[in-house]
Amino acid sequence: MDDELYRDFVLSPVITGKSDEQLNWRRLLWEEFYPRIRHESSPEEAANIVLKHLRERVVISRAENVPHGVPKFELSI
Repeated sequence: MDDELYRDFVLSPVITGKSDEQLNWRRLLWEEFYPRIRHESSPEEAANIVLKHLRERVVISRAENVPHGVPKFELSI
């Protein structure tokens, strides 16, 4: 991957580009996933660990009256 692509799409925390966008989401991801993948040397193995963790935490529910949004968590530093 070239440097510009990496900088613009991997390093940049910008998703929507709106002025009120929250840019601290990367810290939450790092805290959640880094301890699980820090000893992996293969990107494929790290991706499998992330996928497994997401499968354990994310479910599709057919129940009625369930929230359809994603809860927001405040980062306390």
